[in-house]
Amino acid sequence: MPNLQACTEYEFRVETICDTSVANFTSIFTFKTDGCCEAPVSFSDSVVVTTAYLSFDAVLAAQSYNLRYRPQGGPWVTMNNLTAPSVILSNLDSCTTYEYQVQTVCDTGSTPFSITSSFFTKGCLGCEQTYCAAVGDDNSQEWIQDITIAGVFNNSGAGSTGYQDFSGQLSIPMAQGGTYGVALTPGYSVFSFDEVFQIFVDLNADGDFVDANELLFTSSPSATQATGTITIPMTSQVGVTRMRVTMRYEQAAGACDMGYDFGEVEDYCVEIKPMGWVNVDARLENSLVVYPNPFNQELNLEIPLEYSSTVAVRLFDITGKQVRAVNFDEMQAGIQKMTLNTGDLPGGLYLLDLQIGNEHARRKLTLLK
Repeated sequence: MPNLQACTEYEFRVETICDTSVANFTSIFTFKTDGCCEAPVSFSDSVVVTTAYLSFDAVLAAQSYNLRYRPQGGPWVTMNNLTAPSVILSNLDSCTTYEYQVQTVCDTGSTPFSITSSFFTKGCLGCEQTYCAAVGDDNSQEWIQDITIAGVFNNSGAGSTGYQDFSGQLSIPMAQGGTYGVALTPGYSVFSFDEVFQIFVDLNADGDFVDANELLFTSSPSATQATGTITIPMTSQVGVTRMRVTMRYEQAAGACDMGYDFGEVEDYCVEIKPMGWVNVDARLENSLVVYPNPFNQELNLEIPLEYSSTVAVRLFDITGKQVRAVNFDEMQAGIQKMTLNTGDLPGGLYLLDLQIGNEHARRKLTLLK
């Protein structure tokens, strides 16, 4: 439906016409066009030590943006008249949770500041809390080779003992209510054995893993990679906390087990984001193949999947209107190819959004007519 008014609620009803009869109109459906003066609702960040690269969804009616940020609970620092939906913050404090909000400035005035989003700078000495010790007694024959959780990959290999601490090196962002893919790979010196992996997260940041629902994942015994998903409960505390990954021969290892035969333990930092945060994953963006660009009659995608997952592909025009949507309840691991037919779309700029689980990759595209 062309030539609609911006920022307007529309109602519509549908009537089915058959060769023998005409059905009654349906009940009323509604939709709203883009173009409102609204604060952004989708945010993403990438942190390199004490420098943060922040981005948010562009608002069609925006003339500029104001962004304010602070160490969690501290005084706000405001940056005015940003002309692009992104900013770089440098020389931040290390190992600190920062909060930020964005305000849209339009020709009709300014919006209230957005919901609060957060990010965590690196340089920690262990996610602040002191946690119980855990270690496998012998990791010389079997160990945690690598992990991929929420799109974050770490090839840890065998440590010198049955415990490795990566909490001061990696922080894995996940949102309240989000579901994320997990792939855990065992390593072996000679022979392979059945292993059981578990993932614990201190969801209320109280320094232990014993509260309800803090065991998020348990694999079946297997000598191959363990895959699945974990879900961060809506009640989880926003901020930085500890995650523990355990691997043990043939049976599960508790979060605080000491000296069990054969296996390994690894610790990581997790940054729990507010509900609605979108994880734009750099590895997924780099591996997604979209062609041709510019495109015309069709658009081809090669989607990389490390494990089976839900997949959604959406195409938006320059006004933010969704013009194509394809959803898969489960797509198998591997490089999956698909084609979007776009011959009926008008020329212009488009945004492609690929969602695998709760991880996103986006690509700006041009349709030529």
